[in-house]
Amino acid sequence: MDRLFEYTRLGVVQLARRRFGGLFVIGEKKVFQNVAGIIQLGLDARRIVKEMLNAESMASINQLNEQVIAIEKESDIIAFRISGEITNGAISSNVLDNLLECVDMADNILDNFHYISREIKRTGKLRIDAKELGNLLAFQSQLNDLLDLSESAMNALVNLLYSKDLDEMRTIRMEIEGIEEKGDNIKDASFDKLYFMAPTMHYLQFTHITELVHKLDDILDASEDIADTVLAVAISVSR
Repeated sequence: MDRLFEYTRLGVVQLARRRFGGLFVIGEKKVFQNVAGIIQLGLDARRIVKEMLNAESMASINQLNEQVIAIEKESDIIAFRISGEITNGAISSNVLDNLLECVDMADNILDNFHYISREIKRTGKLRIDAKELGNLLAFQSQLNDLLDLSESAMNALVNLLYSKDLDEMRTIRMEIEGIEEKGDNIKDASFDKLYFMAPTMHYLQFTHITELVHKLDDILDASEDIADTVLAVAISVSR
């Protein structure tokens, strides 16, 4: 069927068939807009975490960590408010649990970035010799690549949350799946490298890199899980 109206990223109400914007009640649409807002906070946190990862001074790391803490607190406030609106608002019972799950998963992305920032801060305080520093730098590229993939996944997720076309949503969901698979490949290669280098590493350095890789992978997994849940809700309400 030909499109009756074009839509923008902010969402223009349209009547075209198979667009859940016209089928979705305002309370549910508002939830997804707010979830998109949390993901935008995740993008801000990701940018700051990447600065922390590449910072050269402890003073910079401390300052950037405080910014991540503030963003994570903002996410908690939004998530708490949205969850209350979902349980107390005019939300269809068949999608209520899915909506709450979306909010929780989005907020967990911020929790993971917060954890990563604190981990970088802790490790920055360690007194390590040149050899140990070299071990850390050996994984700098992989960690930056995972951070870049998380940016791509979250940007795609925001587009999905604002999309009102089921076919487009399916395409974006597949894009996020592909990004997550690239992350899995980097994760596996990183752990292969990490275990090979383990005999020459301090256990704290080994643990530090393990935690960063796992948390970045968790962020990619969460992005894919949110995409799956949003698409499932859209399909449900379009029937």
